[in-house]
Amino acid sequence: MASRTPKLKLLKKDPMADKNDTFNIETMLNDNWDIIDTEVAGRYTKNETNKKIEETADSIYEEVNRVEQGIKAYADSNRPTKVSELENDAHYETIERTNEKINQAESNAREYTRQYANSIKPTKVSELENDKGYETVEGAQNKVSTAEQRAKAYADSKRPTKVSQLTNDTNYETVTGAQQGINAAEQRAKDYADNKRPIKVSELTNDADYETESGAHQKAKAAEERAKNYTNVKVAHLLNSAPGTLDTLNELAKALGNDPNFATTILNKLSKKSDEGHKHTKSGISNFLGSNKEKKIAHGLGKTPSGVYVTPIEKTNGYLGEVWVRYDANYIYVGNTGEYKGKFNWVTLR
Repeated sequence: MASRTPKLKLLKKDPMADKNDTFNIETMLNDNWDIIDTEVAGRYTKNETNKKIEETADSIYEEVNRVEQGIKAYADSNRPTKVSELENDAHYETIERTNEKINQAESNAREYTRQYANSIKPTKVSELENDKGYETVEGAQNKVSTAEQRAKAYADSKRPTKVSQLTNDTNYETVTGAQQGINAAEQRAKDYADNKRPIKVSELTNDADYETESGAHQKAKAAEERAKNYTNVKVAHLLNSAPGTLDTLNELAKALGNDPNFATTILNKLSKKSDEGHKHTKSGISNFLGSNKEKKIAHGLGKTPSGVYVTPIEKTNGYLGEVWVRYDANYIYVGNTGEYKGKFNWVTLR
């Protein structure tokens, strides 16, 4: 319990006896400070007083810490660790037992409700207290049909048969009147456009972005000249100093006998130059698979060919792409990168 110091009569607490008391700042600190201040003021100089106050304060803080530690130790030693250690343990229920009671109560309520509902459930409409306020299905359907007939009759009697019977007729236009209004509006728009239409380039607000006829002709002529020069240079590169008798497409065609399948013709002739017994060559017709796929063909030479020639039979129209050929002792493999899947001639040389 609380007591006083023998000399200055300062209030202090017993850690064990007063462990449940709340720490009172007024009585435990402020009042004690006032006593110390009054006592020390008459005994010591200022420096001595400050030193004494500090020593007393340290003593008080030590006492407070000791009290707090004692309270904490007592609380820890007396704290319950399970429900059965509480004094009112008899008033609490385990969770498992509580759930059992809840489930039982729900089951009892459902059973009671079922029995009560069966005991008071009516078996026909006449058993209901407000039976007079309800209609049989047949009676209700008859009343609905009657109401529909009356509604249709009323609608038919009110339906107008011509536009003039409508109450807001003045806000509508006949077809002829509407067309006349449209024609007049179109004419006004045309007249306005004609009045605003410029008759020369200089009347346009963005005249600087347009070209005069003379200037445009000069630029077109210069562009044409550049195109001709570019074409002549490219043609010269194409001919690559060919002799005068072979520097036109017509002369080249005549030199090839006007044969559009010249390469195929030559390959066919080559394949017939030796008799079948020597088997110097093998030839045949197959087709491209396209899209980077490869055609596998058995050549029948019995050894790896010394050369293989492949020529499209039909026009490829630019869809052939790049063509590759590889071969071994038994097969030749022909592929192309384009989408072309037409036929081709092949010739192997032994």
